[in-house]
Amino acid sequence: MSIQPLGSTATDVMLGHRGPVVVSCFFGWPNGSSLKAAADAQRQVIAQYGKVVTLSIVPPVDLQRAKNAAVTLDVPAEERDASTRKTAEVTEELAAHTVASAMVILTPGVVGVMVRSFLAAVSLMSRSQVPLKTFRSLAEAVAWLETVPESPGLFPRLTQDIETWLSETATATDAR
Repeated sequence: MSIQPLGSTATDVMLGHRGPVVVSCFFGWPNGSSLKAAADAQRQVIAQYGKVVTLSIVPPVDLQRAKNAAVTLDVPAEERDASTRKTAEVTEELAAHTVASAMVILTPGVVGVMVRSFLAAVSLMSRSQVPLKTFRSLAEAVAWLETVPESPGLFPRLTQDIETWLSETATATDAR
């Protein structure tokens, strides 16, 4: 079973799902539109399956490509704080239906540190009981999700399916 795209008008997040597993791939700092799109995707999957497993990916940022795509990495503190609050609110809202949440941070260096700091703040602010863990690789995240009680059992080949989906989507985007 492959990753099925979830429609969104946000240009800084790519969304898909395989059963109750929602995959969000963020480009740049999570902002109002990308956070809303991810939350809407999770609500859509919850409506269909009654539960959701979230797998968020922050790929390595090619700074020139990000600049050309108008992806902002230098974010004012107020905007970071607003993103943190919004993410905490959504996390709390959806917690009753969320089995687990894995975050894969593939971005190295200062940008990676910024993202990890953001995620740590969100985790602390939400006080959620949902199992949440951050990883440096997709394979590690999927392996951990397989161990979470009540996981939906849709993880065979998930790593390969996500990698294929990301690659195909990036190729289609580059061709435009």
